[in-house]
Amino acid sequence: MDSVEYPAGLAFSAWERAVSAANAKNKPAALGDGLKSLRKLYDAIDFAVFDLAKLGTPKDAEQRRDDIDTAIERKFKPLETQAKTVEQAADKWIAELKKTKPEPSAAISATEAASKGAETLARDLASFGAAARFQIAKRIAELKSADADKQDDPKLSQHKLRLKAKVLEMFRIVKNHPEREVKFVVCNGNQSCLPYLGLVVGVTQKTLLKTVMKGDTGLKYFYGRCVYEESCYTFVGLALPSGLRKRLERGLLDLTGSTWRVRVRSGTIKDNEEGGDDE
Repeated sequence: MDSVEYPAGLAFSAWERAVSAANAKNKPAALGDGLKSLRKLYDAIDFAVFDLAKLGTPKDAEQRRDDIDTAIERKFKPLETQAKTVEQAADKWIAELKKTKPEPSAAISATEAASKGAETLARDLASFGAAARFQIAKRIAELKSADADKQDDPKLSQHKLRLKAKVLEMFRIVKNHPEREVKFVVCNGNQSCLPYLGLVVGVTQKTLLKTVMKGDTGLKYFYGRCVYEESCYTFVGLALPSGLRKRLERGLLDLTGSTWRVRVRSGTIKDNEEGGDDE
């Protein structure tokens, strides 16, 4: 991965020259200031954090994953928001310019370029961020797999395969047979997070997760139902912790080798399998 290219149409100097040459009236200060702010936010991004080439251990990769998440939340999202603000301001002024007779074509063209550039930047940032999260999760899985190959426990491998098969089976039921009630128990540890899904969950399934997550610490267990909503596998339970969605997505990628769209939300549980309990 490299970086997100900054569209030429967002250059304040080029837009300013075109608008001034066209003698366009009532030039909106919000649009000019917005273009300047947009560039400033873009320049604050350190794209080096997305370079995964030198990551050699799972621990290094997990730290980089956290750095990438921070960059996306604190740098990308404000930039995406500003890009959408610039696009809206540009579109609004274009509509006003087209009411002018004769139309200031140079100003319209430059502002349309700014609008399209802002739309492209927001879209590219979102795509880049999603791809970055996928690539770092994949790299973590590869490094962990390499470690496991060096010191693999045959029994542990069997447990992982059993858990993987069960998750895949239940996801198919959740998506294709909504009339069937699928329950879950999620084990959330300091290092990883994994779910077990089944028509029945209890002590046996909790023990399986504990075995698969051998070596992890701070294990906590959460129970509920899994349903398919808004094209996502949705984990519904009481007292589910914040940040569980991202941890589940990472854990599922590590376990299955595939990415899954996951949602987590609070909901009413009919029986007593609710809340969380500590190990």
